[in-house]
Amino acid sequence: MKSADYGQMNKNAAKGMTLVEMVVSFALLSLFVSAAAVVIFNVTNLYYHVRGENYARQVADVVVEKVISEISGAKYNKNFTTANPKIYTSSSAVEQITGEGCVNSAIELYNRTDTKVLIYANSGILRIYYYEITDTRPGYEDNNRKATFWNYDRNVYNNFTIEKMDFAQACDSRNAELAGEYEIGEVPDTSAYDQNVVAVYMRMNSPKYGSFTVCRYVRLYNAPADACTIALTDRVPS
Repeated sequence: MKSADYGQMNKNAAKGMTLVEMVVSFALLSLFVSAAAVVIFNVTNLYYHVRGENYARQVADVVVEKVISEISGAKYNKNFTTANPKIYTSSSAVEQITGEGCVNSAIELYNRTDTKVLIYANSGILRIYYYEITDTRPGYEDNNRKATFWNYDRNVYNNFTIEKMDFAQACDSRNAELAGEYEIGEVPDTSAYDQNVVAVYMRMNSPKYGSFTVCRYVRLYNAPADACTIALTDRVPS
């Protein structure tokens, strides 16, 4: 091998990455990794947020639709006001009736089957209390029914729990107060609603996905739009 060729080979072998080049390369790599981590973190957060909201919406729809089905068919008679819908604002009043309290408020009514029910939330789930039925007519004792509770299986809630539930006559100032309490957004114009409309508020919470709030308006089709009174009370009528 010629000496000139040997010298050129030594020069090629000596070529490599300097310390400065290595530092710059690692710095650029760290910037790239950091930027990628931020993007991945944001995308992951957005995914879980959207998925959590979808889960919450599905559960809320199931629960609220059951409430709406009971309220919309409520009986109303201006000449027999004791049987008309009423809203209890006291947990102690609900406990006096059912033996268990409620979170925030409850609504009592006769549903479309003429059955007296009390709707509220307790222990994180929707509860419907069916009052005792006593037929006093001789020979109709078979129509008697004991008081009972109805609720969905907890698996339906997909680890969400009802944090609180409230009811209000949509045209009443209580509706505006609840809208602020539940942070629905713009305070509703209560004068824009008919008297036979009820607002249903519910806040659910999940340890994984956080809280989700829903507000629905329900029309009582058996009640007059301009002459409907829904009593608001904190005690059980004597």
